[in-house]
Amino acid sequence: MMRTSFPLSSALVLVLGAALAAQEDGDKKPDPEVQAKIKEFEKAIADRKMERDQEAVGMIDELLKNYADLHEKDQRSFIKALDKVFKQRPRKPENQGLYKATVTALGTIGGDVPAKILVSAYKNKAFDDDEWLSFREEILENIGLTKDERQIDFLLDRATRDPVDGVKRGAGKALRHFRESDQKVRKDIFSKLLIDDARTGGAAHRSLDPGDAVAQPRQRTLKAIADPWNETLSALSGAQHRTAVDWQSWWNDNKHEDWK
Repeated sequence: MMRTSFPLSSALVLVLGAALAAQEDGDKKPDPEVQAKIKEFEKAIADRKMERDQEAVGMIDELLKNYADLHEKDQRSFIKALDKVFKQRPRKPENQGLYKATVTALGTIGGDVPAKILVSAYKNKAFDDDEWLSFREEILENIGLTKDERQIDFLLDRATRDPVDGVKRGAGKALRHFRESDQKVRKDIFSKLLIDDARTGGAAHRSLDPGDAVAQPRQRTLKAIADPWNETLSALSGAQHRTAVDWQSWWNDNKHEDWK
């Protein structure tokens, strides 16, 4: 019987290749320690007395710090666990630490799934009261941080249609995170914000009468949104202006130009 022989160098290559493949397969397995930590996190957030919230925040920080090195299954498990935070007994407004750590983690991770979780959290009726306004702004900010362009319309709706000044401010500010999007996307965001900015500014300056039922609320709105919206318009366009009139003039001259 004939035996097929390989040169020593070829045999060594095959052996090393098999060893590397085995090592890679090993690297692709979820880490049992990470899975155990995630399960412990889920137990902590489900504590009926909410006495483990601070411990849970520490777990979020630790897992987030090493997130990029986690196996993709571990990453998915972590994201699912973060989603479960909003399905537990509602915390009180003075006890927002776990919620804030969770939305920050989701915004930092980014992508479509964390963005959907954040939108769902924003719509959670547990956060409707005024005491949660600053937290709702944080949710909006982190939706922007995910850079999920499918949520642009959601942010634009909050920025241009919501009657609450803090929401308008937060949503408009969050849109600055799309500064790296295609210029068609950036121009669309810019134009819609500018229209509402001009409308608000026009109503705010129509009268100095302190009893004007339209002008006074719009003046408060304009004061709330002016700086953060200017920051967003600048981030999207690369230009620098301070008033809706100046932005409108710049837009008229540059809407068909290349925004590099």
